[in-house]
Amino acid sequence: MKKALYLLTLPLLFACSDFIPEDERYIELPNVDCKRNILIEDFTGQLCSNCPDAHQVITKLQQLYGENIIAVAIHAGHFGIAEGSNEKIIGLMQPEGNTYADHLGVSSYPAGIINRTSGIIKHTEWAAYARQALEKEPVAAINVTGDFSADSSKLTIKTELVPLVNTLGKLQVWITESRIEAVQQKGEDLITDYKHHHVYRASANGLWGEDILLEEGTPFSREHEIDVKENWDAKNLSIVAFLYNDTDGVLQAAEHSFIKGELGGKDEPENDDPNTDYVEVKALTYLCDEDTIANGSTFTSSKLDEAYTAVGKTRFVPGITLVGDRDGQVVVTVKSLNETMVEICAFGGCQMTLPHLGYQTSATGEISARTRIPLDIHYTPAKASDTYRAEALISVYYEDKPDEVASFTLVMTNE
Repeated sequence: MKKALYLLTLPLLFACSDFIPEDERYIELPNVDCKRNILIEDFTGQLCSNCPDAHQVITKLQQLYGENIIAVAIHAGHFGIAEGSNEKIIGLMQPEGNTYADHLGVSSYPAGIINRTSGIIKHTEWAAYARQALEKEPVAAINVTGDFSADSSKLTIKTELVPLVNTLGKLQVWITESRIEAVQQKGEDLITDYKHHHVYRASANGLWGEDILLEEGTPFSREHEIDVKENWDAKNLSIVAFLYNDTDGVLQAAEHSFIKGELGGKDEPENDDPNTDYVEVKALTYLCDEDTIANGSTFTSSKLDEAYTAVGKTRFVPGITLVGDRDGQVVVTVKSLNETMVEICAFGGCQMTLPHLGYQTSATGEISARTRIPLDIHYTPAKASDTYRAEALISVYYEDKPDEVASFTLVMTNE
């Protein structure tokens, strides 16, 4: 059985060539010391046109941090479609969804809550908060496993905890399901076979879990059994167990997935989700000198323009080039992952993100096959300080192939 116990997943990052001056080359973003797993409760709905954007953020975070990111998509609100409400439409909203949303104060969608300590935050803020949450010290280790009955009609769940400190809290055990094909509004399009992942299906131990008292160093275990509904696909189920209290939020979480277990047959590709923008792209390539910047990776640089710093602004010119394999119209997008204004300069013009525009902007222009297009990215700190830091998601794609996106996260700092 697969364990979800402090798994540290380190993404493959590339550095620039050694002959680039040391103060101008890219360095790897310091790896996050993933001391714990974190829970993202993604409040979503099938009629929510912007919710697929939040689904993509989760996909990217799981690509970066692996099993340390545990996500549950809770369908709720007036954008949700209740299960069984329409004979012709598969609805994914359970009655508990609205109860959880009301209790946690969710009123707009998409919305996310990380470890129940972040408050309700937009999906554009999840990456920064998740990074901080991963580095917090855990209070316990959790391992959760599950076994189906011979006819797969019942699921027996065993949760084991090893407390590192004395802890009073609640143990919650949820069932989720992935790869559910059902309707989803995405922008102006209604997709009838959208693949939904991490969908909340049921709780195995009540709406709010059960009270437990943990003594430091003393192992604790609890077993639960739940009926497998006829409309669940057993091989695509997962068990999510987490320890929480109302004061400190989620203290630790774990997940056991059957997708690659005995019921799943042969292993399936890691990135088989057609809804994600973070796919392997060969048509468009980012280069730092002659080295390829890995799709989905993260880079940081401390190269600053001192003249801009002197007047309270910081400018960063990373020296990245873009190469296409054919002639075509290319869209270059920069999305700020915090409240710093970030500017992209390409095709003879510059565009800057603005907070009231969702921290995102783009430039469009023609590219010829094997021609290199320089990309200049600048940023202006939200306020003057000794330390500057900005995180931006850089993405490019051909206009006629919007699903084939080459992306990476750029971190700009003087730290």
